[in-house]
Amino acid sequence: MDIRTILDDKGCDVEIVEPGVSIAEAVKILVEKKIGSVLVADGDEILGIINERSVVKAICIHGADAGNRPVTDIMSTNVMVCSSDSSVDSVRNHMNKMNMRHLPVVDNGKLMGIVSIGDVLKYRIDELKHGGGSRFQHWFETKGVRPLRPGR
Repeated sequence: MDIRTILDDKGCDVEIVEPGVSIAEAVKILVEKKIGSVLVADGDEILGIINERSVVKAICIHGADAGNRPVTDIMSTNVMVCSSDSSVDSVRNHMNKMNMRHLPVVDNGKLMGIVSIGDVLKYRIDELKHGGGSRFQHWFETKGVRPLRPGR
């Protein structure tokens, strides 16, 4: 299966900010949208990506002033991408090897969406649940998993 399958299921929405946007504004998007990354772009050109890790690093380095700095100060500019016809397995392997959590999907220079490691793993788990028979059933049991503080 390919990444297109995941995008068809989850949608193709991608949050994008311009280079001059403050880190605080980008964090507000992360929180409101309940997402882990935002692309930084100038028009159709992807310049970088920021995520929770880069925000935490900025706070560590710049302290309380971090939120006032532009996203360009913390964005990763070495943006890796995949295409919608990339295999789910190859994307999962690459994301795992490179310790990446988010990967933009670009076809012929056009941004098509973004996939997270969670999206890729969800797809794989669903595939195993429905195609693996009872052989993998024990992987999906939640026996022994419970809230630390019940009722909260």
